[in-house]
Amino acid sequence: NTFFLVRYVGVNPQTGDAEWLDRNGNITIAPTANDRVIVGDANPDFTGGITNSFRYKNFDLNVFANFSYGNDILIDGLRFTDNMNGFYNKSTNLLDFWTTPGQNAYAPSMSSPTLATFHQRSTAQLRDGSFLRINNVTLGYNLPKDFIGKTKIFDSARIYFTATNLYTFKADDLDGIDP
Repeated sequence: NTFFLVRYVGVNPQTGDAEWLDRNGNITIAPTANDRVIVGDANPDFTGGITNSFRYKNFDLNVFANFSYGNDILIDGLRFTDNMNGFYNKSTNLLDFWTTPGQNAYAPSMSSPTLATFHQRSTAQLRDGSFLRINNVTLGYNLPKDFIGKTKIFDSARIYFTATNLYTFKADDLDGIDP
């Protein structure tokens, strides 16, 4: 459950070439399979859930959340959306390609020899998979017994509203991704 990948450095602001690290930690523009090292772990350091119930008079509020912390995830689809030469839908990040010396860009220069390998599987697709998800929130109201007793049909009644998968707190670079 570990990730064995080439380490991506970024686009060199002076040359416009994408750069990676070789096995020994030296910068290269032509990494090979021998340059892969263990760079991440899919197993979280810990996981858990939190649940709580609050009551006030006839109202009740129940909240359930779960979380995972310390795991990495590989977003392999980025190899296709970040492929400057491919035929798939493209990421708008590719519009930020290197054009002039000193520029910090997302993608390499259109004339860079690294353009064809920019999208290769590397730490560029590795993300922190930690999250906190608000799974369920229920707000309820128990109708008063004296009101319900008048109906002679019910002993009690409760009206409630439930929201499921309300929100997931996660890293910004997981926009559109469910960890």
